[in-house]
Amino acid sequence: KNNLSRKFFYLGIFSSILSYFGYINDIDHFYHSYLVSFVFWMTLSCGCMFFVMMHYAMNATWSVVMRRIAESAMALIPYVCLFSIPLYFGMNHLYEWTHHEMKQPYLSKGFFIARTLVYFILWSFFSRALYYHSVRYNSPKSLITLRKLSGVGTVVFALTISFAAFDWLMTLDPHW
Repeated sequence: KNNLSRKFFYLGIFSSILSYFGYINDIDHFYHSYLVSFVFWMTLSCGCMFFVMMHYAMNATWSVVMRRIAESAMALIPYVCLFSIPLYFGMNHLYEWTHHEMKQPYLSKGFFIARTLVYFILWSFFSRALYYHSVRYNSPKSLITLRKLSGVGTVVFALTISFAAFDWLMTLDPHW
């Protein structure tokens, strides 16, 4: 195990060095690639959260083993959110609307960042609450709490993931 951890650590260092060279050679391409990677990993964790919410909302009992794996991935949402920080520094390279007065006030840096923070706070809240109550599942009352969280969370998730997709990806071309 220790040997495998060390190999992944070295792989991470090597990848970071390659990313740095990519950053130096073509900063615009670097930020676009970083955005695609960030969105991929964020939606993977959010998809696991949606899976968990659907199973609790539908009262599925067959999915306990699969749900535990999804809960583990969903619990990473607050940490994956931290990987959005470099995107703040690359906003001028990613989004054309940061240079012009286009579609104001919706496409302003401050409101863009505020919306992104709201998405992260809501997703983190639901992922942590679902994980917390699922791990401590010990009574019918726990199941009722999980079902209520899942019902509200599904609606919130549907709205926020749609707006996040528009904000992060559709606004790459501000003329949509």
